Amino acid sequence: MSSSWPFRPWVCVERGGYPECYHEGILVVVDDEGQERARWGDPEWTSFLRSSLKMIQAIPVVESGAADAFGFGPRHLALCCASHNGEPVHVQLAREILVGAGLSESALRCGTHPPAHDESRRAMTAHGEKPSAIHNNCSGKHGGMLSVCVRRGWDPATYLSPEHPLQREIAGILCEFTGMDAGALTYGVDGCGVPTFRVPMVRFAHGLARYARGSDDVPHAVAARRLFDAMTAHPEIVGGTGRFCTELPRAARRPLLAKAGAEGFYAVAWREDSGRGVALVAKSAAGDSRSRDFAVTEALYQLGVLDGAGLEKMAPFHGGPMKNHAGTIVGKMTSMLALGEFS
Repeated sequence: MSSSWPFRPWVCVERGGYPECYHEGILVVVDDEGQERARWGDPEWTSFLRSSLKMIQAIPVVESGAADAFGFGPRHLALCCASHNGEPVHVQLAREILVGAGLSESALRCGTHPPAHDESRRAMTAHGEKPSAIHNNCSGKHGGMLSVCVRRGWDPATYLSPEHPLQREIAGILCEFTGMDAGALTYGVDGCGVPTFRVPMVRFAHGLARYARGSDDVPHAVAARRLFDAMTAHPEIVGGTGRFCTELPRAARRPLLAKAGAEGFYAVAWREDSGRGVALVAKSAAGDSRSRDFAVTEALYQLGVLDGAGLEKMAPFHGGPMKNHAGTIVGKMTSMLALGEFS
């Protein structure tokens, strides 16, 4: 990693026709052969992957046989990779995962917060219901992890521990995709309690491109293909109503795996017509989702993954006029990205 500041301005916020502030970030595009196709800032920056890792964390759900043994369909698998809104459909799928594994909601160790979806949260309040761990945006991931423990006979009570065989298996899978040495892999504790790993962004992008390619010469290819297909077919489960992770795949020209991570991280992956996998990984310097979503949308447009119609669909996340509380247009966000030709 460079000793110089790794982030580069990627979005300008204008008010009254004048620059008001600048947002910085890092963005890198890599194919499954490790060829770097575009960059903005220093892609060697080592970052916590946060929830953008969920598609890797879900691989044991398939490979352990838990998915088939407990009757998980594509929407259940998408929920295992989700940071969901806590809408009724998400809660129901999370409960089905637990019931399939013979567990109750008390097995979840992800903590409790209200649904992110306003309507669902208001409905619970109106009925006097209190949120529980099943409403946590990570309940699907945790339910999937618990199902693996049941399938393999591992202690489900300690599944959060970095020393638990499940978390060690996930770390090993991540190293296989990224080429990291397990001894060099560092981690912290994620918001939901499981280990969250630090990886150079360019390495994660390469690993995710291999994941998207899903060919038989890629590690864990069968599971990767199944999870990729589940996430791209059901983005409303991965995110929820009005979420960036839901709307971005719907606007894209091809099946698109899109997954946010906390503190301004984002991961996108797709397959070209040739079958080659490509991934884009981004991280905002300030950890904000506002500039991150704008920059990711702009980058995908410049790369041809979004066309003009797709860009219009993403207008709520791609700037457009900024209005004050009275509805008056007062400014806009503009892109500073210039990624060049995608070839």
